[in-house]
Amino acid sequence: MTSKKYEKRTREYKKSKTFPYVYKAGPFFIDATDRGNAAKYAHYACDFNMRTEKWQLDGKLDGFVALGFFAGRQIEKGEELTIDYNYDVDDKF
Repeated sequence: MTSKKYEKRTREYKKSKTFPYVYKAGPFFIDATDRGNAAKYAHYACDFNMRTEKWQLDGKLDGFVALGFFAGRQIEKGEELTIDYNYDVDDKF
């Protein structure tokens, strides 16, 4: 979604007291609040079990970047999903 739509949804989430799961992807935002998978609940850890990759997808809007979460090792059932937040983040986010 565009930054304008992101700002509108953020206001709506605040009014409804909904915690948003929104991620920056290039000049766009990905809103996983109502959709997405378990990766949206991942927490930071020094010894993380997933890695984050940015992907430029063919056929998508110019500048759109998808985020992928990949297991860096075997993750046991019930184990917390953890990532390293050390990836490029736009300071304006």
